[in-house]
Amino acid sequence: MVQKMFFILILLIPMSFTLSFAQITVTGKVTSAETGEPIEEASVKIKGQLEGTLTDSTGAYMIEAPSPETVLEYSAEGKKSEQIEVGTQEKIDVELEPRSEEPEQGQEMGQEMDQITIEGTVICAETEEPLEGVSVAVQDELEQAVTDSEGDYEIEVQSEESVLEFQIFGRERKEVVVDDQKTINVELEPENLDSH
Repeated sequence: MVQKMFFILILLIPMSFTLSFAQITVTGKVTSAETGEPIEEASVKIKGQLEGTLTDSTGAYMIEAPSPETVLEYSAEGKKSEQIEVGTQEKIDVELEPRSEEPEQGQEMGQEMDQITIEGTVICAETEEPLEGVSVAVQDELEQAVTDSEGDYEIEVQSEESVLEFQIFGRERKEVVVDDQKTINVELEPENLDSH
């Protein structure tokens, strides 16, 4: 009986190790579907989470996926976003298509819908140091950006009514209406855990 239980334990130990290390390191390259050229500073993030990274000057990236069911979101300025489920893949190369420039309804009637370029800096409220890796997204739109090492970002919005969302782990999420602003600088406060 003791020998049988010992044998079962030996079988279970490798299974527990497999479950603990289900995380997958995914590497790859993001390029332009038009030219085949690498896209620098394309955003690669886990869908539904804040974790993400940016591609380097060669378009290369590396990110840790928690499980095979993880969906990665790829985006870059002027390109259509792409979503890919990791599955068993450890290398995922992505080609991003250009965003459609076709006129939408209303433009045919002479109402032009020019995009507005917003730029700014995100800093820590306590120290006023720049915050790198902050997700900057346009509410109800696919457009998104990530702050660089200087805390700087640049993003395009559809109108002055657009709302920018700033968020990073450990900080309070902040929403800002564009209005007539071309530069939007933001201070992010530490997350208030007492409110939860």
